[in-house]
Amino acid sequence: MDGGSTKTDIIIADEYGCIMASTHNSGSNYSSLGCELNFRCAMSLFVGEDLEIAGIMSAQITEVTFGVPTYGEVEETKVTMLAILHELMAGCGKVNIANDAVVCWAGSLAGKPVINIVAGTGAIGFGIDQHGNQARVGGWSTYFSDEGSCSWIGIRAMTRFFKQSDGRLPRTVLYDIFKEHFQLVKKDIYFLNNFMGRFKNNKAEYAKMQFLAYQAYQQGDESMARLYDSAAWELSEMVRALIRNLHFGEQEPVLISYSGGLFKTGETILAPLRTHFSLQNVNLLVPAYAPNVGAIIYSARSYLPTDWITAMANSLTALLNAEKTQGE
Repeated sequence: MDGGSTKTDIIIADEYGCIMASTHNSGSNYSSLGCELNFRCAMSLFVGEDLEIAGIMSAQITEVTFGVPTYGEVEETKVTMLAILHELMAGCGKVNIANDAVVCWAGSLAGKPVINIVAGTGAIGFGIDQHGNQARVGGWSTYFSDEGSCSWIGIRAMTRFFKQSDGRLPRTVLYDIFKEHFQLVKKDIYFLNNFMGRFKNNKAEYAKMQFLAYQAYQQGDESMARLYDSAAWELSEMVRALIRNLHFGEQEPVLISYSGGLFKTGETILAPLRTHFSLQNVNLLVPAYAPNVGAIIYSARSYLPTDWITAMANSLTALLNAEKTQGE
């Protein structure tokens, strides 16, 4: 499972890379769901659906890896999540529970020593060096940081809209995009009454505003180009911190990969990211596999040789891409 604040992707597969079940669900952030009961209900629904689609029981699964947001960040999660997920997977050979950044890392280069940047609803960096040392940075929540994330960009784009509305900044194409998106045909100030409830305690809504920033960027808004450059700088700062905290050596370039919704903007974020890495001995690589495939890789490490895992992951990726193409 690759969980997140906005979505949760679950996949059940066999050792040959055949998909038995694959679902795309709503968010599984323990903090956003609000309480243990809501988390239990959500996970019971998600896991139960996949097991039903696969036509198997949890006891028939050799190993499972749950990549769960906030795991290890909220004190009670180490007890409550552990109990809930072990209960749902009764009889399973082994149950791994890790922060969602771990499965993103596992998918980035199939478990090789690498630093992975996750920039989706939030932002977090995670790395494991060739000695097995682990470190993470970021992920301090949308309320306080998550610099470089979709939410971080979305909030700053909204701030620019407000300032453009009341005259503190000159109006750009961003202003028109926000007006059209929220259908503000009368006074802009009506935004507060009409839409504040939509954003209250909902990180996913802030993240969605990144798409409006991206539209403005594509239409030549220079302020949004500067915003994406600032996001890239923040993400590069996470990488620099991880390099300091880990031991990759000085001979070979440090491998860097990435995942999360922000990278769907492609060169909009990748080009400035490369620029901010230009003076460092790093190699920015396209991720090999998606995080949900990363969870499968993480689960299979104890059972299958490296070449077999690669073949399995390639098969899964091909099948998932075919499903996505058919869906479109």
